[in-house]
Amino acid sequence: MRIVAIEALQAGMVAAEDFQNLHGVTYLKAGTVLTQRSIQQLLEMGVTQVAVCDADESPATDAPASRQDRLAETRRLAREVICKKLDRLRLEGLVDPVLLEGLLPHVLKKVLDHEEDLVPLTQILEHDEYTFRHSIGVAIYSGFIGRLCHYSQKKLFSLVRGGFLHDIGKIDVPEEILNKPSKLSDEEFRIIQRHPVTGGKRLIAAHGEHALALSRIAFQHHQHIDGTGYPSSGSPGAISRPARIVAIADVYDALTTARSYKVAYKPHIAYRIMKKLSRGQFDERLLDLFFNNLIIFPVGSVLETSAGFAVVKAAPFGSAAKPRICVFANERYQMHEPFEIDLAKSPAVSVSSLLEDISLISLTSRLRFNPAELLEHDYPEKTFPSGKSA
Repeated sequence: MRIVAIEALQAGMVAAEDFQNLHGVTYLKAGTVLTQRSIQQLLEMGVTQVAVCDADESPATDAPASRQDRLAETRRLAREVICKKLDRLRLEGLVDPVLLEGLLPHVLKKVLDHEEDLVPLTQILEHDEYTFRHSIGVAIYSGFIGRLCHYSQKKLFSLVRGGFLHDIGKIDVPEEILNKPSKLSDEEFRIIQRHPVTGGKRLIAAHGEHALALSRIAFQHHQHIDGTGYPSSGSPGAISRPARIVAIADVYDALTTARSYKVAYKPHIAYRIMKKLSRGQFDERLLDLFFNNLIIFPVGSVLETSAGFAVVKAAPFGSAAKPRICVFANERYQMHEPFEIDLAKSPAVSVSSLLEDISLISLTSRLRFNPAELLEHDYPEKTFPSGKSA
């Protein structure tokens, strides 16, 4: 078997592995002779490389029934959560869903087929369902960032596995502490803080593929770039890049997921918390890369900014955290001639809030104007560089 880039595939080559869509349905089975049509479909799905058989090889065959029986329930549960997460991302969070629709589900399937990973995943599920679901979310977000970093399939596979297993140490934390709705006591928090260390030790002891890299992710995912966090990192430079990625995915998934003691924050609130209130905690370059490729402010949403009330006209891939907006009223609720601002070019303009529900109804009723009307036309652009007040 060899890996061939999608651009180098040729009709007549034989697929060495199954490919499945987001819902687990096989659309290209191992042993299928590739045609120009099937190659084009793979390309449209965002697949970047394919395993093909050499002349003297046979394609991968299905696993024995006994193994299938063992894996069926875990795979079913994992796939169900993965599909829901991907559907949510497509609807709420991703500018370019093809990044997840292509290679990543194929990588996730490989993770689920890995015996050494299924044991701890099953242990997590049996111990605490939220941690299991959270682990899948972190794996997906980590894989998304890895794709943005142009990771190879091998590195992406390792990163996604690290995201799946980053909280394996929590199986040593009593469930009543994990799910406590009220504030943790100092002793309970100290118990929670042990999970990166115990998780790292568990993964090292497993002696599996990439054991050291997986252990490092589990050990470091709560360490901060400024040297704080736990366990003490000693030097910020000691935190591996995969661990920095998983740290971002970990906090974002936790913030945007509801728990018994908290609501699920919207993406723009999570952005503000992670970007503004947690300065020094994350790798800023990776954090910007992540949020600039999420839909934080959807097209058509209304913002309150330092330049006035505005509607989002465009949130381009690569700079979604700084969308193009059309300002139509000042802070005193006075309408004026609309003008556009590209926030990527106007650092002096800041977003204070995204208007939703009652606040949005109140604004439109007060102004007797629907900001969506501004989406149909172009308006003059203004720029507010650093140092110039909006």
